[in-house]
Amino acid sequence: EPGERRTINIPWNPTVAKARKGVAWTPSSGTNLDAADRDKLLTSIARSRSWMSDLMDGRIGSFEEIAERENKVVRHVRRLLPLAFLSPRVVNAIADGSAPAHLTVTLLTGSLPHSWAQQEKTLGIIRA
Repeated sequence: EPGERRTINIPWNPTVAKARKGVAWTPSSGTNLDAADRDKLLTSIARSRSWMSDLMDGRIGSFEEIAERENKVVRHVRRLLPLAFLSPRVVNAIADGSAPAHLTVTLLTGSLPHSWAQQEKTLGIIRA
């Protein structure tokens, strides 16, 4: 009848959290960079410094030329180039592995301050 309420029962068994698909993330147990992350960061910094040197010395004329030479998109080149201006203390902390474990290329290129002191403060690099 119209207006009559009906209840429908649908059998359902919830999946256990471990069985769900997706990305499971657990924070690193260490407080410092591991060797693989350190190498990725140092490679990206070296690449950006090389590109900046090529631009400044006139060996290459544009971001587009770098992207073509490196077989990358221009956006990638523009994203990495600020790493050429990373604080020497930050670079040293990455090189010696004392930089925070959460430090990634994405984090560094996301919103890197221009001031070296501010970079160090933001990234938690202790001034010696």
